[in-house]
Amino acid sequence: MPVNGPVEETLGDKLVTAISQVLNIPRSEIQLYDSFSDLGGSKSSATILRNTFAEINLTLTEDDILKCRTIAELQTRIRPATHLTFDAELPNRSSSRSSRNSSSRASETFSNDNAENPETEDRATTRIDPEVLTTEELLTSTSQVPLAAVIRPKAGYLDGSVVAFLILSGISETDDGSQDCEAQIICQSRQQVAGSQIAALRVLLENSTAVSAVPNAWIVLEQMPLAECGGVDRRKLQTWIQNINEETHQRILSVETRGPFQAAATEAEKTLQKLISRVLKLPLDRVGMNLSFGELGGDEFSALQLVAAAKGKGLGLVADDVMHSDSIAHLAFVASYAVGGRVHRRRWSEDAEEGAELFRLSPMQQLYFNTPVGGDGEARAADCWNYRFNQSMLLKVNQDVTLEDVHAAMEAVVGHHSMLRARFQPVGENTWMQRVLADIPDSYRFGHHIVSTNDDVLDVIRQSQSFIDIETGPVFVAEYIKTVDNKHMLYVVAHHLVVDLISWRVIIHDINELLQNGSLFSERSMPFQRWNDLQWLEIQKPEHDGPMHFDITTGDFAFWGLDTTRNTYGDTTCNQAFRTDSADIYIAALLLSFCQTFPERQPP
Repeated sequence: MPVNGPVEETLGDKLVTAISQVLNIPRSEIQLYDSFSDLGGSKSSATILRNTFAEINLTLTEDDILKCRTIAELQTRIRPATHLTFDAELPNRSSSRSSRNSSSRASETFSNDNAENPETEDRATTRIDPEVLTTEELLTSTSQVPLAAVIRPKAGYLDGSVVAFLILSGISETDDGSQDCEAQIICQSRQQVAGSQIAALRVLLENSTAVSAVPNAWIVLEQMPLAECGGVDRRKLQTWIQNINEETHQRILSVETRGPFQAAATEAEKTLQKLISRVLKLPLDRVGMNLSFGELGGDEFSALQLVAAAKGKGLGLVADDVMHSDSIAHLAFVASYAVGGRVHRRRWSEDAEEGAELFRLSPMQQLYFNTPVGGDGEARAADCWNYRFNQSMLLKVNQDVTLEDVHAAMEAVVGHHSMLRARFQPVGENTWMQRVLADIPDSYRFGHHIVSTNDDVLDVIRQSQSFIDIETGPVFVAEYIKTVDNKHMLYVVAHHLVVDLISWRVIIHDINELLQNGSLFSERSMPFQRWNDLQWLEIQKPEHDGPMHFDITTGDFAFWGLDTTRNTYGDTTCNQAFRTDSADIYIAALLLSFCQTFPERQPP
């Protein structure tokens, strides 16, 4: 009968066994997430543990034993003193030394860079480059890097480079790792902030005399892949980095490091830093003065929030400055300069947009009248829900306010946003124009109700929707609703011709500011009539009429199963954050998708 030989202990098992013997505690009480100190270890017992590993040609420093936050992390700090195998037994320091069967596969704590035979490769018996270990130790000694691994790829786009895989606290999805996760780079919106921290880490490594392997490429992961032993899964990272495609390679190289984190110096910078931290819900230590508002994740709406918040602190800003300043430091200078009275912002005149003068529709408004919903006046005027094109919000009022306060707030909002006073009228066959009323009180509807059931609330909503009329008005209705149990709600509804989702965000915040502080959230912007005129002037520029500088391939409608009838009305543009147009994003996404889906065809 064949006799099974003893099963070889993995490196992780040897560490647990040694700790069990040194601290005289059962192996079952030792968990990988415990630290040596948590288990009762001291400096003297750390010395004994170090000597225990030295006897089997393994190096483990007392500093690592006492400072590593988990046993799993401590496993990654064990280094071979010489080229070794794991056949040696640990010295028996306990008469009741426990034994256990372990996995036939040894720990993967060590990298595979210098393997000499296939068997030792799987058993992780090879040495990690000491230069790499020194780099990792310095990185993980900082508070912002809980986990790190430095790899030297032997193939692929980064062949021969020193690549650092990092988990950054507050930027990565989690500070921990997982055996089930794959290598996943953080999203693009967080790479800008990560770049500032990476720059600081690079300076730290470059200024250290102990580090000679400064990474050429830095990869911030959402989560760190872990091996079965609990340490970083270097093999998975090495395999991943050696097989990345060109797109991933470019994404790695695109991490912009704008220099180390620049702290706030002046009072204006400190004030602005706190305001941005609150508006964007970011930790204060992530708002560097060398980053722009857009790089921190700000958009046009949050820029308006910042403008209002800065106004309360005595800083003069406009949303355009917020979105286009190259850095927060420059934005703070602009704010201070404006407060000094040397900058005079343009104020749009109300007379320029209000009165009986008719003006043309915008392309998107015209699109509405080209549809059966907008084009059929009789059906649109009928008392039914099929032809409603309204947008509405039901808001809960969290503080005790009077009916007079709500009424005054709504009148201020309608006066501030002129398109809430718009009227539309036909001026010929299939032709519509619009105008803005100067009379504020009669240009919208405000009502108040006391209700006892949900059905009562629905009745108020239905009635308010039916009041909307683009020709005779109003196009905006507000209803203040109070329940019998003293709950307060505000229902607001407007025709989609005069509002969109971004408009609602501004309107709701204006209402909130008026009810809380008695001030308006937003500054008076360019009149819609003026913006509309500028849009038409841009469309009519000669450069838009000339031929394109490239040939357009004839569309293969049969390939798509389409006929030759056009099914589009026209094109529009919408400015987005980061100074791009939505059309640019859509076109780039479509072209990329087309090339990936149909590699046999030329791009259109």
